[in-house]
Amino acid sequence: MKKSKALALNTLVLTATAVFINAAHMSFNVYISNKAGAEIMGIYQLIMSVFMLAATVAVSGIGLASTRLVAEDLGFGREGGIKSAVKKCMAYALCTGLASCFLLAVFAGLIGEKWLKNEFTVQPIYFLALSMPFISISSVISGYFTAVRRVLKSASAQIFELSVRVAVASYTLNLLLPKGAQYACFAPVLGITVSEAAAFFFQFILYVHDVKKYNDRMPQKTASPPLRGKSAAGGITQRMLSISVPLALSSYLRSAFGTVRQIITPLNLEKSGISKQSALAGYGIIRGMAMPVIMFPSGLLYAFGSLLMPEVTRFYASKNYAAINDTISRVFKLALLFAICVAGILYGFSAELGEALYKSADASGYIKILSLLAPVMYFDGITDAFLKGLDRQAGVVKINVAEAAAAVCLTPALLPAFGINGYLAVIYIGEILNAALSIWLLVKTAKFKFLFLDWMLKPIFSAFVAVIFSKLVYINIFFNIALAAAVYGAVSYALGNIKKGDFDILKHTALY
Repeated sequence: MKKSKALALNTLVLTATAVFINAAHMSFNVYISNKAGAEIMGIYQLIMSVFMLAATVAVSGIGLASTRLVAEDLGFGREGGIKSAVKKCMAYALCTGLASCFLLAVFAGLIGEKWLKNEFTVQPIYFLALSMPFISISSVISGYFTAVRRVLKSASAQIFELSVRVAVASYTLNLLLPKGAQYACFAPVLGITVSEAAAFFFQFILYVHDVKKYNDRMPQKTASPPLRGKSAAGGITQRMLSISVPLALSSYLRSAFGTVRQIITPLNLEKSGISKQSALAGYGIIRGMAMPVIMFPSGLLYAFGSLLMPEVTRFYASKNYAAINDTISRVFKLALLFAICVAGILYGFSAELGEALYKSADASGYIKILSLLAPVMYFDGITDAFLKGLDRQAGVVKINVAEAAAAVCLTPALLPAFGINGYLAVIYIGEILNAALSIWLLVKTAKFKFLFLDWMLKPIFSAFVAVIFSKLVYINIFFNIALAAAVYGAVSYALGNIKKGDFDILKHTALY
């Protein structure tokens, strides 16, 4: 396949997958909130906070370890070590997945009744335990596909998993909702468990077919790559553990803080003087309705960053620092162009989006408030991808732990006094802190210039002009969002902020 055709196909697959997955996630949240109500959405978000902690234990850093090991072996032509690396990663993942399954099943009652203080969550948590081994091993296969950049196979696996999840959960919700909230909460959980199992078997078949091209020769022990850090030396097991164990330990801490934060949020909202139902509803609107809209466009950017991570790893392995700095500068410019455009559109059309999606003025208000965080969150996501490619994954998790710990401390301090506004303040403080620390760490690791005028001021001006112009000729929400995006691109081009060479970085994501 020629480079140009590979680039076109890769870009098309990347875009279509990101749009489909984010649209499906957001549509599913819209469906649940409209079908079951904000309170059920709040309960579901509590269950998901426990699920994310259990999934962190199940994965235990092995997904990134798989990506790094395979990318390093490919970068130095050691294809014979790829099968062995993936097998060892799968063995590790099976152990951690089963451990997470056991812990979640044993402590489901304690978690639901004592921690979440909601008996409706106990049975769903029991059932979620079954998904843990599938999640852990799937993360290894996903890491492999990321490293070898099999975009078509990785995308098909993601779409398959999400399609199964939505289909099972939607069908089950229609059956169980008339029986009450306890049963309605079970529907999305059933969708998660069934889809994770199905996705594992689907991915495993793809992996077995793909990995046949690599021979079974073990890499020579003397051929260790000239990398800095512990991951540079030793055999496969030592390299795997040097990446996964530190990342796992710090991830446990970060996820534990995050789960505690989600659990105590509704409890502290109640202390502001509102009822338990209102607290769950407000929490559900922000977490389950407004935030998915804010994060919906980010899928394309994050997928692009994940594809560039192996490329950055290869540059780092060969000590090509000029290429690293050039890549960072180009991607940051594109990322902020994209993020500021999204923020402007979300802010300008928040009322129309809230009405079109949820028929909720509260959702509209929260979309408007949180839209200003979009550039911070998107930029932080790309920064984290670069740091992981530069062997600074432990630093990334430490920063995330710091953010979560700060949020846990701020929640009981602000929410009882300020209610929902206090919760919004906690979100803002945490995201800004995370982004600032991540950028500081990246600046220490790789030198690059931040061009404030081109990366910030010009895009903000372009977004302002685009939204104002689009509002003047309003037809409907979808047409005017597209119009605003087109005007934003035109104004950015006229200001010299978009140039043809800016998109050359996409060549790094071409398929093999």
